[in-house]
Amino acid sequence: MGCCLWTKRNHDTIAASATILLKVDCMHRRRIKLNTKQSTKRLVMLALFVALEIISSRFLAIEFIDKKFSFTFIITATMGALFGPWFSVLAGVVSDIIGNGLFGKFGFFPGFTLTAAVTGFIYGYFLHKEDLKIKDIVIASVLVTLVPNALMNTLWVSIMTKNPFIVQFISRVPLQVMNLVIKLIVLPLLLPRILPTLKGEMKRLGLDI
Repeated sequence: MGCCLWTKRNHDTIAASATILLKVDCMHRRRIKLNTKQSTKRLVMLALFVALEIISSRFLAIEFIDKKFSFTFIITATMGALFGPWFSVLAGVVSDIIGNGLFGKFGFFPGFTLTAAVTGFIYGYFLHKEDLKIKDIVIASVLVTLVPNALMNTLWVSIMTKNPFIVQFISRVPLQVMNLVIKLIVLPLLLPRILPTLKGEMKRLGLDI
Protein backbone atom coordinates (compact mmCIF):
# COMPACT_ATOMS: atom_id res chain seq x y z
CA MET A 1 0.00 0.00 0.00
CA GLY A 2 2.80 2.42 0.97
CA CYS A 3 4.69 1.59 -2.22
CA CYS A 4 1.57 2.21 -4.33
CA LEU A 5 0.95 5.53 -2.56
CA TRP A 6 4.57 6.60 -3.08
CA THR A 7 4.38 5.67 -6.78
CA LYS A 8 1.10 7.56 -7.17
CA ARG A 9 2.67 10.61 -5.55
CA ASN A 10 5.62 10.40 -7.94
CA HIS A 11 3.17 10.25 -10.86
CA ASP A 12 1.23 13.21 -9.45
CA THR A 13 4.47 15.15 -9.05
CA ILE A 14 5.49 14.64 -12.67
CA ALA A 15 1.99 15.40 -13.93
CA ALA A 16 1.71 18.59 -11.89
CA SER A 17 5.19 19.69 -12.97
CA ALA A 18 4.37 19.11 -16.62
CA THR A 19 1.04 20.97 -16.38
CA ILE A 20 2.52 24.14 -14.89
CA LEU A 21 5.57 24.06 -17.14
CA LEU A 22 3.33 23.54 -20.17
CA LYS A 23 1.35 26.71 -19.43
CA VAL A 24 4.48 28.79 -18.93
CA ASP A 25 6.16 27.17 -21.92
CA CYS A 26 3.22 28.06 -24.19
CA MET A 27 3.58 31.72 -23.22
CA HIS A 28 7.33 31.56 -23.67
CA ARG A 29 6.98 29.88 -27.07
CA ARG A 30 4.56 32.54 -28.32
CA ARG A 31 6.97 35.26 -27.26
CA ILE A 32 10.13 33.90 -28.91
CA LYS A 33 8.49 31.68 -31.57
CA LEU A 34 10.20 28.43 -30.62
CA ASN A 35 9.74 25.32 -32.69
CA THR A 36 6.79 23.46 -31.13
CA LYS A 37 8.39 20.02 -31.29
CA GLN A 38 11.65 21.24 -29.76
CA SER A 39 9.75 23.15 -27.08
CA THR A 40 7.75 20.06 -26.12
CA LYS A 41 10.89 17.96 -25.77
CA ARG A 42 12.50 20.65 -23.61
CA LEU A 43 9.36 20.76 -21.48
CA VAL A 44 9.43 16.99 -20.90
CA MET A 45 13.11 17.06 -19.95
CA LEU A 46 12.57 19.98 -17.57
CA ALA A 47 9.53 18.33 -15.98
CA LEU A 48 11.54 15.17 -15.32
CA PHE A 49 14.27 17.19 -13.61
CA VAL A 50 11.67 19.01 -11.53
CA ALA A 51 10.13 15.69 -10.47
CA LEU A 52 13.57 14.30 -9.57
CA GLU A 53 14.30 17.44 -7.56
CA ILE A 54 11.03 17.17 -5.62
CA ILE A 55 11.44 13.45 -4.91
CA SER A 56 15.07 13.86 -3.84
CA SER A 57 14.30 16.82 -1.59
CA ARG A 58 11.19 15.36 0.03
CA PHE A 59 11.98 11.63 0.30
CA LEU A 60 15.77 11.25 0.22
CA ALA A 61 16.74 14.06 2.60
CA ILE A 62 18.11 13.84 6.13
CA GLU A 63 16.19 16.24 8.36
CA PHE A 64 17.25 17.82 11.66
CA ILE A 65 14.15 19.71 12.95
CA ASP A 66 14.59 23.02 11.04
CA LYS A 67 17.63 21.86 9.06
CA LYS A 68 17.88 19.45 6.15
CA PHE A 69 20.59 17.81 4.07
CA SER A 70 20.18 16.11 0.71
CA PHE A 71 21.98 15.59 -2.56
CA THR A 72 19.32 17.57 -4.43
CA PHE A 73 22.01 20.11 -5.28
CA ILE A 74 23.36 17.64 -7.88
CA ILE A 75 20.04 17.71 -9.75
CA THR A 76 19.67 21.48 -9.39
CA ALA A 77 23.22 22.15 -10.59
CA THR A 78 22.82 19.76 -13.53
CA MET A 79 19.56 21.45 -14.48
CA GLY A 80 21.24 24.85 -14.35
CA ALA A 81 24.12 23.64 -16.53
CA LEU A 82 21.74 22.19 -19.14
CA PHE A 83 18.93 24.76 -19.25
CA GLY A 84 20.48 28.06 -18.16
CA PRO A 85 19.42 30.58 -15.51
CA TRP A 86 15.86 31.46 -16.54
CA PHE A 87 14.56 27.94 -17.13
CA SER A 88 16.25 26.96 -13.85
CA VAL A 89 14.48 29.79 -12.03
CA LEU A 90 11.17 28.57 -13.46
CA ALA A 91 11.91 24.97 -12.51
CA GLY A 92 12.96 25.97 -9.00
CA VAL A 93 9.74 27.91 -8.42
CA VAL A 94 7.57 25.09 -9.80
CA SER A 95 9.48 22.51 -7.77
CA ASP A 96 9.03 24.43 -4.53
CA ILE A 97 5.33 25.16 -5.06
CA ILE A 98 4.46 21.58 -6.05
CA GLY A 99 6.72 20.05 -3.41
CA ASN A 100 5.10 22.07 -0.64
CA GLY A 101 1.64 21.53 -2.10
CA LEU A 102 1.96 17.74 -2.24
CA PHE A 103 4.39 16.92 0.56
CA GLY A 104 4.94 20.05 2.66
CA LYS A 105 4.88 19.61 6.43
CA PHE A 106 4.70 23.25 7.45
CA GLY A 107 2.68 24.80 4.63
CA PHE A 108 3.69 27.15 1.84
CA PHE A 109 6.09 30.01 2.59
CA PRO A 110 7.01 32.32 -0.33
CA GLY A 111 10.47 33.00 1.04
CA PHE A 112 11.59 29.46 0.27
CA THR A 113 10.19 29.83 -3.25
CA LEU A 114 12.42 32.88 -3.68
CA THR A 115 15.33 30.83 -2.35
CA ALA A 116 14.67 28.15 -4.97
CA ALA A 117 14.54 30.79 -7.71
CA VAL A 118 17.82 32.41 -6.65
CA THR A 119 19.50 29.00 -6.37
CA GLY A 120 18.40 28.06 -9.89
CA PHE A 121 19.59 31.39 -11.27
CA ILE A 122 23.05 31.12 -9.70
CA TYR A 123 23.62 27.58 -10.94
CA GLY A 124 22.27 28.43 -14.39
CA TYR A 125 24.29 31.65 -14.70
CA PHE A 126 27.64 30.12 -13.76
CA LEU A 127 27.28 26.55 -15.08
CA HIS A 128 25.45 27.00 -18.39
CA LYS A 129 28.63 27.25 -20.45
CA GLU A 130 30.10 25.36 -23.37
CA ASP A 131 33.52 25.31 -21.70
CA LEU A 132 32.68 24.73 -18.05
CA LYS A 133 35.64 25.24 -15.73
CA ILE A 134 36.21 24.08 -12.17
CA LYS A 135 36.34 27.71 -10.99
CA ASP A 136 32.77 28.21 -12.30
CA ILE A 137 31.57 25.25 -10.22
CA VAL A 138 33.43 26.54 -7.15
CA ILE A 139 31.99 30.07 -7.49
CA ALA A 140 28.45 28.74 -7.98
CA SER A 141 28.77 26.39 -5.00
CA VAL A 142 30.07 29.12 -2.69
CA LEU A 143 27.41 31.64 -3.75
CA VAL A 144 24.55 29.13 -3.42
CA THR A 145 25.74 28.11 0.04
CA LEU A 146 26.26 31.69 1.20
CA VAL A 147 23.30 33.59 -0.27
CA PRO A 148 20.17 31.39 -0.61
CA ASN A 149 21.17 28.65 1.84
CA ALA A 150 22.95 30.42 4.70
CA LEU A 151 21.45 33.92 4.54
CA MET A 152 18.02 33.71 2.91
CA ASN A 153 16.87 30.41 4.42
CA THR A 154 18.09 31.48 7.85
CA LEU A 155 16.03 34.66 7.53
CA TRP A 156 12.91 32.68 6.55
CA VAL A 157 13.37 30.23 9.45
CA SER A 158 13.93 33.16 11.82
CA ILE A 159 10.68 34.77 10.67
CA MET A 160 8.72 31.51 10.94
CA THR A 161 10.09 30.53 14.36
CA LYS A 162 10.36 34.11 15.70
CA ASN A 163 13.90 33.36 16.85
CA PRO A 164 16.66 35.98 16.39
CA PHE A 165 18.39 35.81 13.04
CA ILE A 166 21.89 35.64 14.52
CA VAL A 167 20.94 32.71 16.77
CA GLN A 168 19.55 30.78 13.80
CA PHE A 169 22.52 31.69 11.65
CA ILE A 170 25.10 30.45 14.18
CA SER A 171 23.19 27.20 14.71
CA ARG A 172 23.14 26.58 10.93
CA VAL A 173 26.80 27.34 10.24
CA PRO A 174 28.16 23.79 10.82
CA LEU A 175 25.61 22.25 8.43
CA GLN A 176 26.28 24.88 5.77
CA VAL A 177 30.03 24.35 6.03
CA MET A 178 29.48 20.62 5.61
CA ASN A 179 27.18 21.28 2.64
CA LEU A 180 29.80 23.47 0.97
CA VAL A 181 32.57 20.93 1.46
CA ILE A 182 30.42 18.17 -0.04
CA LYS A 183 29.45 20.38 -3.01
CA LEU A 184 33.08 21.30 -3.64
CA ILE A 185 34.00 17.61 -3.72
CA VAL A 186 31.02 16.14 -5.56
CA LEU A 187 30.19 18.72 -8.26
CA PRO A 188 33.70 19.18 -9.74
CA LEU A 189 34.04 15.39 -9.91
CA LEU A 190 30.56 14.66 -11.25
CA LEU A 191 29.51 17.48 -13.60
CA PRO A 192 32.42 17.25 -16.07
CA ARG A 193 31.66 13.53 -16.44
CA ILE A 194 27.88 13.57 -16.85
CA LEU A 195 27.27 16.84 -18.69
CA PRO A 196 28.87 15.80 -22.03
CA THR A 197 26.66 12.71 -22.13
CA LEU A 198 23.48 14.61 -21.20
CA LYS A 199 24.23 17.42 -23.66
CA GLY A 200 24.91 14.84 -26.37
CA GLU A 201 21.53 13.23 -25.70
CA MET A 202 19.79 16.60 -25.80
CA LYS A 203 21.41 17.45 -29.12
CA ARG A 204 20.42 14.03 -30.45
CA LEU A 205 16.83 14.88 -29.54
CA GLY A 206 17.18 18.12 -31.47
CA LEU A 207 17.32 20.42 -28.44
CA ASP A 208 19.42 23.57 -28.51
CA ILE A 209 21.55 23.95 -25.38
